[in-house]
Amino acid sequence: MGEEVHALEHVPAFGGEAHDYFRELSQSAGVLRWTGMEIEVHLVPTVNYPPKLRKIIDRVLHDLNQSDLTLPDGSGRKLHRRLTRKEQIEVRVRDSDES
Repeated sequence: MGEEVHALEHVPAFGGEAHDYFRELSQSAGVLRWTGMEIEVHLVPTVNYPPKLRKIIDRVLHDLNQSDLTLPDGSGRKLHRRLTRKEQIEVRVRDSDES
């Protein structure tokens, strides 16, 4: 994510803090979800980003998603990154006899 951090450093409202925000984001917890077509990577940061910064991060993730990155395992499965809030995640375990 080096290029993205560099791009944010030019945003006066965030300056050098941008690097810290993206380092935190790259180390944040997350959830993977297979949609049947791609793997969604839901990044769940521990900090609440200000709305302006959240929009910038969403734009950077959008640009990354446009690059059609795939898993490095050779399967060709695409990765789609999203910024997600913890409140948006719900986990459910189904019994093996459920369909």
